[in-house]
Amino acid sequence: MMMMQMLLMNDNKKTSQKKRNSGKKKLKFPENLIDEVLKMDRLLYLNIIHKKRSLTSLQMTREILALEKNVKPEQVKEEEMEKINPNVNKRLRDLNRLKILNDYEGEYFLSSIGFLILDELTRLKSNIEVLRKYKGFFDDHDYTAIPPRQLCEIHKLQFAKQCEDAIEYKGVIEENTAKTAHEIHIATEHLHDIPSWIIQELKEKNLALKLIYQFEEPFKKNFDDKEERNLWEEIIDGDISAAELRYLTFEDRIPIGIRIIDQNWAILNLFEISKKKLDRPRSFYGVHEQFVTWVEEIFSGMWNFSKLL
Repeated sequence: MMMMQMLLMNDNKKTSQKKRNSGKKKLKFPENLIDEVLKMDRLLYLNIIHKKRSLTSLQMTREILALEKNVKPEQVKEEEMEKINPNVNKRLRDLNRLKILNDYEGEYFLSSIGFLILDELTRLKSNIEVLRKYKGFFDDHDYTAIPPRQLCEIHKLQFAKQCEDAIEYKGVIEENTAKTAHEIHIATEHLHDIPSWIIQELKEKNLALKLIYQFEEPFKKNFDDKEERNLWEEIIDGDISAAELRYLTFEDRIPIGIRIIDQNWAILNLFEISKKKLDRPRSFYGVHEQFVTWVEEIFSGMWNFSKLL
């Protein structure tokens, strides 16, 4: 995780500098820098040894050639192994010298540091795969609003789906909110996102709600929207003891929208830079435990940062 944080810190510095120098509003992640890191073939070596527990230099050579040729290891010819074995042997010795691998009687196996590096490189690879998959989206959306710890786990988006348009968003949000049985967590700048039947269920104490209300405008202007002001008064002044309410001012807001249903389903939307608003039609949503837990952690961080009403 430390490696990913260093890369992301470097990215944030480059982004800030570009914005100061050129005035461009797109955010870029350091793809070339990350490519250089991933040119190391250590991950392949460590994965093979982790799977086989321990290997000699010749056995590693056979495994690598088998993967390259998409054949079984026993089908690799001796003369092919002899050609590349010196290079494989050198890399194994280098990894051993760095204490990433230990060796015993000519067999190499992962050290404690090796297990740590394998875990970090695997996570980094997964993060980069997600960043590349959604490169166009991230270039136009403020992903830096995601807290650093969760940003280092952005690979959790691989367990989610992304809405294609407003129609799909409306469908999934209505369908899954309707399934609410016990509790709902919401971070929003629009109270009219909350269905009226949810408010009624809260009044009847059939549901529990955690709400982070983010002011979209400075306080005096925010309630120019009469519907918004009326809902605010209904929720704040109404008899809704099952609701825990917090807020973030316009100055402190974290531009992320969240809805979590019964800890079984979650949806997350990010701020679209050019339109200066949350991009609901391109939200990420899903039921996978890793994605839902990741969104819950983001919500929890926002909750702790927000103010009590």
